[in-house]
Amino acid sequence: MQLALPFALLLALAAAAPQAAQGEVVLVWAVTRHGARNVLPKNATLGEDEATGGPTLLPQGINGSRAAGAAFRDRYLAHPSCALTKTCLSLPGAEIYGLVNTAGVGFSNYDTLVRSSSLDRTIKSAAAFLSGAFPTAAPAPAAAASGAAGVQAVSQSFVSQLPPIYTVADTEDWTVRAYTKCSLPDAPSGTQPAIRAGPLAKDRLLQWFQSDEFTAKEAETKATREAVGARAPNLDVSLTNWWNVFDAFNVWRKYGVGDAMPDIPATQFKQVSAIAEWLETAKMRSNLTGNGLGGPLLGDIIARLQAAADAVTAGDRLPWLATLPATSAVLAFELHHGPWNGSATGHLLAVRLVFQNGPNAEYQAVPLPQCSTGGAAASDTAAAAAAEALAGPGACELSAFSRAYGGAGIDKLGAWCEACRNNQTNGCVAYRARQGGANGAAAVQGAGGAGGGEAWKIAVSVVASVAGTAALAAAAFALFLRKERSKRRPMHSAPLVGDEKPGAFANTL
Repeated sequence: MQLALPFALLLALAAAAPQAAQGEVVLVWAVTRHGARNVLPKNATLGEDEATGGPTLLPQGINGSRAAGAAFRDRYLAHPSCALTKTCLSLPGAEIYGLVNTAGVGFSNYDTLVRSSSLDRTIKSAAAFLSGAFPTAAPAPAAAASGAAGVQAVSQSFVSQLPPIYTVADTEDWTVRAYTKCSLPDAPSGTQPAIRAGPLAKDRLLQWFQSDEFTAKEAETKATREAVGARAPNLDVSLTNWWNVFDAFNVWRKYGVGDAMPDIPATQFKQVSAIAEWLETAKMRSNLTGNGLGGPLLGDIIARLQAAADAVTAGDRLPWLATLPATSAVLAFELHHGPWNGSATGHLLAVRLVFQNGPNAEYQAVPLPQCSTGGAAASDTAAAAAAEALAGPGACELSAFSRAYGGAGIDKLGAWCEACRNNQTNGCVAYRARQGGANGAAAVQGAGGAGGGEAWKIAVSVVASVAGTAALAAAAFALFLRKERSKRRPMHSAPLVGDEKPGAFANTL
């Protein structure tokens, strides 16, 4: 996924845990990879044969995602553990999800959104993650009663709940699984797809397979691939198909599922893994993908950061991920708020990115090089220094962050249809029809982007593989958390499913 931000900066991971923040965390936007799954067959241009449902999440994947959710809870929700890093998003005694205006509830459907692609491995990962982030207690028995007293007794017995998980049909998913739709139709069996210049991910991949770089890698890895082919003659060991070779061996060795693979030495499997890591992460370079794959997510990040900020105050190729992140890995964007005399408002909002490479790892700071100290524009130097003082090393002032990375964001369906030249999803068909009108109608307005200026406490999304296990974008959910210290909205103002509002499913990933 080109997504210039979350997945382009992992090479810059700091070796040490982030320093404790000095201000107040007001939002966290996190992306996590799905848990361990069964074998995932893909073609050379990232297509899956069984997009609906797909490979099953394994018990180890459920446990890993639950552990990742528990670690997330320790860092952002649970007291006193979140106080150790000064990253508490909840107030003491208000750490659970449930009915608004109920004792102990700090998160609700007014400010919490869970979004997933429609795949087995992602929906189950989301559910497992949430069970760790929001563990539910067994409800106390409620005495049967009638009238208001009875209603109160029943509602109080279900104080701790799990957020619902929203999804959208894969054929219409232009945000989380955009990478499956920014492409030409597969060529008929036995024919070669036409190669032409253009912004489409599949076009560029097909051209890249004929490049000098790819040809050189084929020659470099030929001996290793042929040695594996000798041990497993049923496998296609071409470099374009190498993901499937790696995945078959990896899933069998780790979990004992899928087709039985021959035993190979650890040194040989290390070579198998290294080739797969190079291949799959190279496919996600921004010069190959453009912004059609990750732009919708980036647009969502920036819009939600700005919405949270409003509420609380009343290169051609970026560095690329070079290794496969662990299953259930988490990437989190934090929005910190504090006072600052250098601004006209007296407020400072700082964005910090942290990464947890698996549920048992420590959270590590990931610098944002285009807007933090050392990389910020001269006019932003003071703000960058203040942002790092507030939120920790590598942080950026919010407006500088938006200027540095916002250009690659896509916040409307129509813009994505153009970037990907997609004519298949229902939304793009409608968009094309409108564009063909007499007045050249504007892009679809209500069907995409972060939408509105609504600020959320929590919104969670799970995506499926972008490059198999090659990128964190590959199978992820996104959580958006914002600390709410202001009054709650009245009950009758709750958005309904189907409303074109963020969190009301219109903007689900």
